[in-house]
This record gives sequence, C-alpha cells and structure tokens, in this order.
Amino acid sequence: MKRNKILLLFLGLIGIGVLTSCTDNDYYYSGTEIDIYGDNPLYIQVGDNWKDFVPNPSAKAYDPYCGIYDFYKRNNINNTTPGEYYVDYIAINGCGDETIKSRTVIVQDNDAYLEGTYDVTNSFGGNVYTYQTTIIPSTSVNKQIYINKLSNNATGSIYAIVDGNVVTIPSQTVGGIIYSGTGHIYTSDTETSIDINYTEIDGNTSSNGNTNMKKVGTSN
Repeated sequence: MKRNKILLLFLGLIGIGVLTSCTDNDYYYSGTEIDIYGDNPLYIQVGDNWKDFVPNPSAKAYDPYCGIYDFYKRNNINNTTPGEYYVDYIAINGCGDETIKSRTVIVQDNDAYLEGTYDVTNSFGGNVYTYQTTIIPSTSVNKQIYINKLSNNATGSIYAIVDGNVVTIPSQTVGGIIYSGTGHIYTSDTETSIDINYTEIDGNTSSNGNTNMKKVGTSN
C-alpha cells in the first residue's frame, strides 16, 4: 500500500512537470524571442524593390522551452506610395502562444526628402570652406537633383543622379570648370547628410575635393 502511494505521488509530480513545462514556468521562462536583422526603421525610395525573407536573413525566432512550431511574416508595404509601413514577424511556439515583432519600412517620395537647405563643409586645395547650399529635386527627371553650390568654386547649380543611397555627378561644365564625382546619402531618424568626393578640372589642372552636406533642421 505504501509502495502504491509513493508510485502515485511520483506519477503526479511527473504530470505536474509536463503540464507546467511550457505554460506555468514564469519563474524561468522568458517566452519566445524574435531577432530582427538589418535596419529598423528601414528607408527605401518609391519604386525600389525590397524583399524580406523569413526566417533568414531578415529575422529569426527561437524558444528554448517550447520550441517554434511556425514562423512567418505579413506586411502592408506599397512601394509606389510614400508612407510608413510595417513588416510583422509572427512566431507560434510549440505551446500555441503567438509572438509578434515588427519592422518599420518608410517609403520616401523618390528624392523629395532631400529637398532643403544644407550646412556644407567643403575641403579643397588644402582649405576648408563652410557655407550653406540648397538641393532641389528635378520636376521632370526622376531621381535627379540640383545642388546649388557643390563646392566653394562652383558658380552655378550642378545636377546629380540619385540611385538609392548613391549619388553620382556626371561630367558637366559649370562656369568653365568640369565637375564629376560620386558620394553617398546617409539617413536616420534624426539626420540626413550627403558626402561627395568630386573632381574639378580647370583648364589643364585637375584637383580633388570633398563636400559634406548636412540638412538644416536635423541633428545627431
């Protein structure tokens, strides 16, 4: 009789352990975790293609106690219309619990977000010049912008082509000087800046310079 009681008690403890292994383990179970890789928020331009694959390399779900039964995503991204969109990563663990984590995707109106006034630091010929310039997007050519004063020597607007975060200045003559160059756009929640390395050819003299532009009204 005593042996039967011990056996029943042992079986009861096993049953409690099974029942609480996933659902009643608040003391040591932190729940399902989802890791999102890459930028969040993520900025893209109107018309840019962006694909997000689950589970790799965009996000990963794990649950050390219940395991992952299903992992998928859903999104409302419309890359033809500027706005703020979301990608939801959904994980369902082995106990049937659902966990959701989101990535914000901001679709920007081509290059309209670059329009504005910029504080400029221009390094050329061993000298450093500071001034302000403006950027105006083209109203007729997609992904083309006009930089009012790329360098301290520039006497007129210089146009550039924007492809994602890459800026290219095609060879062009302004005020008798030939300009060309490449650079990058850096964006975040608080700052928009552009860094361009360029070449000036004045007659038979070719010189390199750098222009860093930070949009007025943004900060680190």
